[in-house]
Amino acid sequence: MKAGPFLSLVLLAGTWSCSPDPASEGVVASVLGASVSLVDLGPSAEVMQRLRQFNTAGETDSVLIDRWRGEELSRIVWKSLLADFASDHDIEPSFQELDTLCSSFLRDSTDPLDTLGERTRRDACGRFIGQWKTSRALYEEYGGVVIFQQSNPFEPVGAYRQFLEEHERDGNLRIHDPALRERFWTYYVRDHPFKVPESDIDFSQPWWVSD
Repeated sequence: MKAGPFLSLVLLAGTWSCSPDPASEGVVASVLGASVSLVDLGPSAEVMQRLRQFNTAGETDSVLIDRWRGEELSRIVWKSLLADFASDHDIEPSFQELDTLCSSFLRDSTDPLDTLGERTRRDACGRFIGQWKTSRALYEEYGGVVIFQQSNPFEPVGAYRQFLEEHERDGNLRIHDPALRERFWTYYVRDHPFKVPESDIDFSQPWWVSD
């Protein structure tokens, strides 16, 4: 499982240097040296319109925007860190894995993937496989708590936390905005229900493969 924001700007003048506050330049985070600004997080006018359209709870625009930005920051962080992680871990789906999973889905005529085109179906299967292989690789490296999720029966939330904390310690992940930082870390530091007993954790084969 398959995806930190740190930017250090140093101005040299003679024998002294100073580091400006990232927030003063609109930088709220950085990942692997790449800055992330509020503009990068959005939401765009089009997205904002959609958020309001589906806002059945009557939440304020401020709440909608804060949630969206937190989710976008998480997406950017994981996309960057997992791309780096993939460079020396086997998390890319193989053709054989794609064929096996797609065939498994097609055997169930009630599965919504049946109605998808071949290209779209393989893309969806690729995401499932990539998620499982990422989860396995992170768990094997970091261990920790694993929880049951419907879309990922063995979600290694403990490994997620250790992976992110390691990148933060190394300076690869920096979140300068306090509110965004709190929102980002909430999922990883809270206590989770549906913990999988350690004796039941099994990454020897994908969860969709029958014995």
